[in-house]
Amino acid sequence: MRRLDHRRARGLALVAGLAVAATGAVAPLAAAADDAPTDLARLGTVTASAFQDDGDGTFPASNAIDGDDSTRWASGNGPDDADATYTATLTSDLGAPATVNGITLKWEASYAVAYDVETALGNPDDPDSWSTAYSTTTGDGGTDAITFDAPTHARYVRIDMVQRAASTWEAPKLHYYGYSIYTLSVAGAFDTPQVAVGARTLSVGAGKDVTVPVTLSNPASTDQKVHVATKDGTAKAGSDYEAVDQDLTFMAGETQQSVVVHTTSAGALAGDRTFTVALSDPSDGLALADAASTTVTLTPTGTLPDAGTSTLLEGFEQGVPSTYAVWGSDAGATPALATVADGSVPGAADGNHALTATVAAAGTYGGFTYEHRIDNASETFDWSAYDGFSFWFLGQGTGKTFSFELHDRDASDKELGFATDVTDDSTGWRKVSVLFKDLKPKSGVTAKAFAPATSTGFAVTLTGLGAGTFTFDGFSLDQRAVLLDDFEHGVSGDATAATGYFAWGSANAQVTLAATGLARGDVADNHVLGGQYLVPDGGYGGFSDNLAAAQDWSSFRGIRFWWYASQANNPASPTAGASIQVELKDGGPDGEHAESWVATFKDNWSADGSRWKLVSLPFSAFQLGANQPGSDETRNGTLDLTSSWGYSFTFPAGTASATPYSIDDVELYGTPAVAAATTITTDQDAYLVDAGGTAHVKVGLTTADGKPSPRRPPSTGRPVAARRRTARTSPRLRARSRSTRAPSPARRRPWTSPRPRARPRARR
Repeated sequence: MRRLDHRRARGLALVAGLAVAATGAVAPLAAAADDAPTDLARLGTVTASAFQDDGDGTFPASNAIDGDDSTRWASGNGPDDADATYTATLTSDLGAPATVNGITLKWEASYAVAYDVETALGNPDDPDSWSTAYSTTTGDGGTDAITFDAPTHARYVRIDMVQRAASTWEAPKLHYYGYSIYTLSVAGAFDTPQVAVGARTLSVGAGKDVTVPVTLSNPASTDQKVHVATKDGTAKAGSDYEAVDQDLTFMAGETQQSVVVHTTSAGALAGDRTFTVALSDPSDGLALADAASTTVTLTPTGTLPDAGTSTLLEGFEQGVPSTYAVWGSDAGATPALATVADGSVPGAADGNHALTATVAAAGTYGGFTYEHRIDNASETFDWSAYDGFSFWFLGQGTGKTFSFELHDRDASDKELGFATDVTDDSTGWRKVSVLFKDLKPKSGVTAKAFAPATSTGFAVTLTGLGAGTFTFDGFSLDQRAVLLDDFEHGVSGDATAATGYFAWGSANAQVTLAATGLARGDVADNHVLGGQYLVPDGGYGGFSDNLAAAQDWSSFRGIRFWWYASQANNPASPTAGASIQVELKDGGPDGEHAESWVATFKDNWSADGSRWKLVSLPFSAFQLGANQPGSDETRNGTLDLTSSWGYSFTFPAGTASATPYSIDDVELYGTPAVAAATTITTDQDAYLVDAGGTAHVKVGLTTADGKPSPRRPPSTGRPVAARRRTARTSPRLRARSRSTRAPSPARRRPWTSPRPRARPRARR
């Protein structure tokens, strides 16, 4: 009789033989020496008949063998019908023949009531290769620890799911979804011992050591060796990490070894960088498992010098504003809002008050909402000038979790929610911040991103915190900016090596470069980057800031800086002033061999009559430059910004005398423009067209905010509604259409200038 042990908490315990010193790393493979069976599935690969990839997330088959019980494979939803047949398979390829003793399945809520466990040694595409090792029609989810009646010789193990469990959340009405498994593990021993890495992917903050476990599937009776070596990806040995090239020895009976790789931080803007750690050349009697290499991702570390500004929505000095409302599953779970004097909030002014939310008893749900209501409908706000949302929370260090969400209204007047979670993992005041682009759509929301132009407010869900009093303050909208350099610590560079700050030009061109004092706003002792230029006709000249290591600027909207006009007096004409070219250096091996992208601005006074003006250049304004010093591999024709090597300024030629220039506070700002959600409809669902005939399709387009979408005509130059489709492939062509969601360029709003200066400033 085959034995099935139903356990809700854990099945076959996989005991970690070695902790992985890496952020977000999955557990290493279990050691046989720890008296726990090795999970053979983790040494191989896994496939599924289908996997879910939609607004709720992506749940590939690989999640079932990653050793992490918090990730899962999901088949996707089938018909919500008890009588409908919906099946799925999950197949583990161990990579080599093994004696298999059993399996463990850890089900998510969507489990199989009826399923078979099948094994095969030969061709998995041949139905005759498969035999059934276990069957059940009474599955009840949780953890199924299955021991076969007798060990079986196999390379493949397949879970054939044939009947779904009913979901009872709306009982007595039942619902049916799909299948979902957290973990599939296979117990047994390979015919030939396999050597493998303990995790196929690892992530570590740059500057920290990363430990890569290396495991034997079963202990050997003699000493065994395997070679381990690192290989560059986007991370480079010598600058990002120390190379490894060595043999690992497993003494007789041992199953665990590890490799430690030392890494180096390149700063908070460095971007993710990767390298691999690969096994090779196993000694006789060993074989390389499919899991023979680890991809290590180095994530940026360090603090970004924040130069952004915040706008307070409403304070609490006059009590709880009428824009706040409470809700809950019952009276106890519905919070009571009040205000309390609290001057301990960082940066708070004298007389500051904070908001308290008191929950008398834990319930199914409860929280509070901020919104303006008119005639019982939420008014919309235009938050498109901002990049994120923040508030202060007085932590209690409970380890519990609450959530908050921002709301918007789509083109059909439906209110949508985009949320994120916060863990109360510290005591005292902490600032909670989120960029709009990082908010996740709530379940059932098909829109991919929050639309700040049609926001209706926010909500805080306190349910996860239980009963108690919780304190908040400073709900604000944020404009994102990161300081690259404020020149308060001087400048340095090497023109010969083309690194750092340096001037350049053609013969007879004169460009000077230095950090000098120049007041801006109310800061008299301010320092700037400045000098003079005199470039003859037909010549060229300018200066560059070439970074020592590439940075990732792709999460920003553009670059900006303060410019001090060369004219001593404000010209009468607003178009006066020469054009200055700014170049971005994108991709390639260094700043001098990167792809060149250029934009221009006018050397003139600001519109409000100040000699200092803020120049904001969105990355979308940059065009591929005519002069491209890089190789063909460097020039991909796309401003990727994931490997940015700095910038340069090119001054105009033909000036009669030396012209002064000064710049200050070079910053990256904003977040990438989010495509505005638009709804496209047609006047018919289907169009019948004779071969060679023409279909006239009337197209309607509605934006979420009701404002025009920038028109981008097709390549023919004809308006979209005038395009004709000609049937060429069959006597009758049925052209189908449907309502869909299509992106259009987001509308940009003017950026509001920050205060002139604030101390302290940070050097890049």
